[in-house]
Amino acid sequence: MIGKAHHPVDQIQGKAAMFGRNAKWGTLKATFLTTTAALTVCSTSSSAVAQDAYLCAADAATGMIYSEATKQWQPTTFNSADTKYLFRKARDGEKFAAIEYKWALFPLGSLVPITWCKGDFSETGTIFCPSVVTLHINRNNLRYQLVHQVGYVSPEGREGSATPYIEIGKCSPV
Repeated sequence: MIGKAHHPVDQIQGKAAMFGRNAKWGTLKATFLTTTAALTVCSTSSSAVAQDAYLCAADAATGMIYSEATKQWQPTTFNSADTKYLFRKARDGEKFAAIEYKWALFPLGSLVPITWCKGDFSETGTIFCPSVVTLHINRNNLRYQLVHQVGYVSPEGREGSATPYIEIGKCSPV
């Protein structure tokens, strides 16, 4: 059965609370939107700012979902219409769970990254961030690909509690 399901990033965000996210979603979203507006104004006068942060929006997401009724994994398409991220350079001394990184991907409005990159963009303009959530971004064509690998081979908790998926989208400098 193929159908629209809730986007799996909701599962990841739910797990973010384990790492100390202590602010309310509405406050975070308002703070991010204000910061994004300020960065957008600044980016018109400084190309350095534009290279330090990108606003990314999903175009499509597909993967596998577990059916409790049939006890089988099935292909599905996820509703990715409102899925947005901020991909930005780390601030001085910034860490996540004691891990230092150079870049990180944050769901829009969240202070907790869903993945991070220890390296930087290559000479060809791409960056690859291997983790449980693997990210690949090309800053030349402004495309990204995100792969969530947990769920089928390595279930978290009960069968179907995590959903493997692949997502594609586009980014724009902010």
